This record gives sequence, structure tokens and C-alpha cells, in this order.
Amino acid sequence: MQPTQSAVVAFWPPPRSALVACAHVKRMYKRVYAIGTFNGILPLILSPPKLHRMDSMGYKVFLVEDEIVTREGIRDSVAWDTAGYQFCGEAPDGELALPLIREHEPDVVITDIRMPFMDGLQLSRQLREILPNTKIIILSGHDEFKYAQEAIQIGVTEYLLKPLSAQHLLEVLQKVANQIDQERAASAQIALLRTGSTRQVAGPTHLQPTLIKPATRAIEQLLRSGVRADIPQSIRAYLQPLEGGGAHGRMQIEYVLTDAMLTVAHVLRDLGVDPDTAVPELQALAPLLSQVHTLAQAAAAIASTLERAMDHRDLHAHHQNNLAERARAYILAHSSDPDLSLSEVATHVMLSPSYLSALFSSAVGQTFIEFLTGVRVRHAIELLRTTSLTSSEIANRVGYQNPRYFFSVFRKVTGQSPTTFRRAR
Repeated sequence: MQPTQSAVVAFWPPPRSALVACAHVKRMYKRVYAIGTFNGILPLILSPPKLHRMDSMGYKVFLVEDEIVTREGIRDSVAWDTAGYQFCGEAPDGELALPLIREHEPDVVITDIRMPFMDGLQLSRQLREILPNTKIIILSGHDEFKYAQEAIQIGVTEYLLKPLSAQHLLEVLQKVANQIDQERAASAQIALLRTGSTRQVAGPTHLQPTLIKPATRAIEQLLRSGVRADIPQSIRAYLQPLEGGGAHGRMQIEYVLTDAMLTVAHVLRDLGVDPDTAVPELQALAPLLSQVHTLAQAAAAIASTLERAMDHRDLHAHHQNNLAERARAYILAHSSDPDLSLSEVATHVMLSPSYLSALFSSAVGQTFIEFLTGVRVRHAIELLRTTSLTSSEIANRVGYQNPRYFFSVFRKVTGQSPTTFRRAR
């Protein structure tokens, strides 16, 4: 004889003293349920989790509630479509719910707080690990502060006290749906930011995220000309536009952190530093973003990144200056060689000619030709003053095979011909 529905209600949930005794029954049930041979009394007593057919529209919601009457009441009395949801499944406790939630990845999980085997808070902690973007609505018959406080620490979206009406739950679901819409729009905007795009995400205006742009120039100036002691002041200047904005939501914090990291990458690249080597987290923003929950944590992460970026900047500058100095010394030693070229100097310092040209100009303040010409003309002036060599002989001594070209260069630099210069000394 099959037990009646009233018998089911009477037996569930089991009294606390029976939980241990029921554990082995539940484990047996789970094995039977897994191979699909359950029927009769066992599934009625334990009320197996149910899956519901999903359409392509609406956010998915999963319900976890150990009291059958409450669970079925919520499932059947809420107008899910009205709030833009699809009811995708249910389970009597967190332990049975978890694998189903993993499989179906609902947008919202509604869970009771007190359940056998795995309660709502334990389930919420695990959901925060495996599905950090899923919204969690806690149903509780306890208004004790410790439960609400723990739920807030876990990151629960809503904490509702029983009993509650279907209308109240519907209003909360609509609020959560709007939050999901805005977060997805903000995530799309952040994705565009990572690609360097400034366009807005297409969509209704009310879904556009209100994100405050930090003062990017503060970080740019710090990396280009600042020192490590300037980091705290620069971060304050960077975050100054956010002051007075009240609480900062998750999307705003992600926006700030992403903007800072991309600014660091852009400036380092301009300075000739490989940002992937200098700041590895730039290639793995997701783990960093998942660890930062407040603006203060974002500021600390930015400060740490800036310290490493400036270390690599200074090391790179020192290395570049050494290369430029080696190139300069080689030019001074071989300036009288008429065949001396940028390619020859680049080979000596093991750089490409184009890279050496840019590096040399930046470090010395003159192009290769300007510097070489200056060296040769100064050498020619010294010979004009201290020897009786002819202008043609001096041209050959300083690296010009064509005397006429030497005369032209000398006049351009000094404003006089070599002969006039010698007479005037």
C-alpha cells in the first residue's frame, strides 16, 4: 500500500534525533535514485529532487527546501514567468541540490537555511566557490542576528523571513532580475574596456551600468616620471572621482581594477617594457577580480601592481641606458671610420638598427647621425686649432672622404667654413 501525501508530510522533515539513523537510508536512496530504479515508498518519503524542462527564455531558478508543503507551495504559487524566470529544479536539502545546481547552473538559488545533511549556509558557501555569480535568496524562520550576519559574510543576495507571500517573493525576484541585468551589462562594458573600446553596450538605457571613470592620468604620470614614494598619493588621485559616490558595487570595483591594470599595461608597453613579463596578472585578470571585493582591496592590489611595474620600469631604463652608453662609446671610438653606420653600431650592442635608433634618440637626445656629426665636427675644430693640417686632410682624419661634403657639414654646424674658422681663432 502506498503512503498518502499526509503521511509524507508527517514524516518530513525527520526529528533531529532521527537524522543519524536516516543518513544510511538517504545514502541508499541516492544510490537507487542514481540508477533510476526508485519507486513506491522510498521516493515518496524522501521526496527526490525534480528537474523541470527549460525554455530558452528567462533566468533559471532552483529551489532547495526540506519541507514538502513549503517547497511545493513556492513552486506552484509563484508566477515565475511574470518575473522573467524559468523554474529549473528542486531538492529537499543542499547535499542533493549541489550536483543538480552544478549541472544546470541556475541564475538564482532559493534555499531554506535550516535543512538536514547540508543546510542553506553550507550550500551558499559552496555556491560562492563554484558559481560566484549565482544569486542566493535565503529563506529563514529565524530572525536571529547571527544567521543574517553569516549570510551577509557569505555574500547572500537576499535574506527573507518566513512566512512570506508569493507576491513578496515575486517582488524580490524582480529586484534580483534587475540586478542580474545590470551586472551583465556592466560585465559587457568591462569586456569592451579590456579591448580598448569606448563604445557603450547596446541595450535599454535603464540597464546601462552607471560606472564612474577613475582618473587614469594619475597612474600614467606616476609610471612615466614618478617614484615609489608617490604611489599612495597617485592612487588617491586615481580614485578621487569615486569619492562621495556612496557604496561601490561589484561592477564598479571590477571596472576600477580593470582600468588600472590596462593603464599599467599601456604605459609599460610605451616605455618598452613587456607588460606580460613585468606584471603577470595582466594576463589573468579573472582570478584577481574574484579576490577583490571592496574598493580598499582594489587600491591595495593596484598599489602592489604599481610597485612591481615601477621596479621593471627602472630596471629596463637602467638596461637601456647601459645599451645607449655602449653605443655612444663605440661611436666615439670609431667616429673617424668613414664607413661607420647605424647597422654596425647596432650589431655591436646586439640590437636591431631601428630599435637602437629609437633607444639612442631617447637616451642621448640626438639621432645617430646628429651625434656622429657633432663628434666629427668637434674633432675637426680641435685639429683646426692645434695642427697645420689642410681642411681636406682634416676631413679625412675625422671620417669624411669627400672634402666638399665635410665643408658643407662644418658650415652648417658652425656657421663658418673651416678656413674662416681657422683664421678667426
